[in-house]
Amino acid sequence: MATIGHTLVGLTLAAGPKSRPPGRILGLMWIGLVILFAHLIDISEWMLLLLAPGKFSTHSVTNQPWLIITVTLCAFVLLASGRVKNPFLYLVAGTSILSHVLLDHRSIRLSLANLYGWSGDQGFPTFREMFVSEVWLFGLVFSFVVLIRSLREPRIKRPTKYLGAGLAAIATVAALSRLPILWIPAYSLAVIHTCLAMKWSPRPAHLWVMVPLAPLLALVVTEVYAARLQSRGQELTQAKEYQAALVPLEGALRIATRSSKVGTRVYLSTCKYMLNDLPDAEHQLLQVIDDPENPYWPRLMLAYFYVAPKTKGTPLHRPEETRRLLESIANDPRAGQTSEIARGQLKRMIDEHIIPPAAPN
Repeated sequence: MATIGHTLVGLTLAAGPKSRPPGRILGLMWIGLVILFAHLIDISEWMLLLLAPGKFSTHSVTNQPWLIITVTLCAFVLLASGRVKNPFLYLVAGTSILSHVLLDHRSIRLSLANLYGWSGDQGFPTFREMFVSEVWLFGLVFSFVVLIRSLREPRIKRPTKYLGAGLAAIATVAALSRLPILWIPAYSLAVIHTCLAMKWSPRPAHLWVMVPLAPLLALVVTEVYAARLQSRGQELTQAKEYQAALVPLEGALRIATRSSKVGTRVYLSTCKYMLNDLPDAEHQLLQVIDDPENPYWPRLMLAYFYVAPKTKGTPLHRPEETRRLLESIANDPRAGQTSEIARGQLKRMIDEHIIPPAAPN
């Protein structure tokens, strides 16, 4: 799931209830803490990647029970050290942590994208598609929660509450339209109405909410920097400046991130191939053919690699392996449009005698 989805879930869990931890500082940090808890599994995995990059890989421990239990216990110890005794606050913290596990499941992510109207014919949803669908759904939930909280406030006058109920209805209709030009303003109006109705105004003390978010911000900055390096490397590769492209691409690989390294390694493989470093070109693709999010692109590129002109006359010329890879992609319903490409390439290569036909049963 994109960062925004987990953030909105944590924000909703923190903003809904009136209960707050004891102590002024902890109370001011509470919303930031719950948002941090919603990302705590990601941040813990990132720390493992930083401390032991050779032992752990991206998403290899995200749903491991030992990590989930450890992270949850650490969060509870943190609350206990702040003298939090209200069981409900522990429930909020635990729910925020465990929501991450649930919402990161592939089936949940696909269902959310389908609910928003994603067709599913392009393989796995893109980051942009996931981002928009998460803001659409969880933004609506957040709008409802803050409006309900304002409706329960006895000091708010009845006409204001009626207006809040009307805004909830408008937000629902806007959400059903699935048009960002409608639901983004509708959600924004709901939140602004709540802030005005409850007479909330920003104060310098509210900056305490940013303290628990420091690890999350560090992770986001790291991901963005690595993505910019990959983008630069991609541009240089497409401009056929292969030697120059090695610098940003290898730099992106050295940075410990939770995001997939598929794009970085595919473009790095292309550069290595064009620079006649065939073993490393193969190695880069082999590192990501089992990527949990996008294994089909590197498998397709590996299939091309094994019959590429420069591999002829070398141990890396493997037409049978090309056929096997293309068949596995073509027969996988989860591959989306990539499976269609694989079927087309499989037929073309057999017809042109580039790869041997499948053995008869």
